[in-house]
Amino acid sequence: MNTASYIKMLSRDPRRLTYKKAKTLLMVKLFAGFVLGVVLVLSALGIRPDWRDALGSVDFWLKQAFPTAVAFLAARELIRSAYPVPYGKSWFPFIFLLFVAVEVLGVWSLLNAGHGAYLGSLLGSTWRHCSYRIVWVGLPSMVLAFWAIKQLAPGDLGRAGTYAGLFGGAVGATVYALHCSEKTAPFVAVWYVVGMAVPTIVGRIVGPRVLRW
Repeated sequence: MNTASYIKMLSRDPRRLTYKKAKTLLMVKLFAGFVLGVVLVLSALGIRPDWRDALGSVDFWLKQAFPTAVAFLAARELIRSAYPVPYGKSWFPFIFLLFVAVEVLGVWSLLNAGHGAYLGSLLGSTWRHCSYRIVWVGLPSMVLAFWAIKQLAPGDLGRAGTYAGLFGGAVGATVYALHCSEKTAPFVAVWYVVGMAVPTIVGRIVGPRVLRW
């Protein structure tokens, strides 16, 4: 089929994907990924035993706010990527600033840790499995994000894959925090960020292959 015939065929069945429709389709699947992540944590790991006390802790809410905000912004950027030409202005600077703020807070907290408390503040007691648990808890969100965006019309496939991975990692971190009792800023700045960075990098690599249309 030549180009002219292809254009003629498309013109017989015009379909217009509105921003509102794209947003709705994506949000349904992204929310489903979040729910699956919660189910994974509750069934395989369980919620932290001190959750009642944690709800009244500022540390808990700060730790929860970071990946939640990243997930929200990544979802917004993923919606922008649904179009051949991204819709609206990018919120990437806000994502970047969130990570910078967390890293600065982590370094500042580490520098002000008491003598002999450096390793404890940085490693906690769960550093060996924190990052990879974040990755697998967020995997359903990442897969559903890829599925959702592939059904639309992303133009920059690397960008779309990056935000699909970042969304998965951020959801994984948000949900895993319900189980994780670590609360120091250096721990979050290293192991939570690694858990979000890995799927982001994977998404960037596989995006152009998986999302090709």
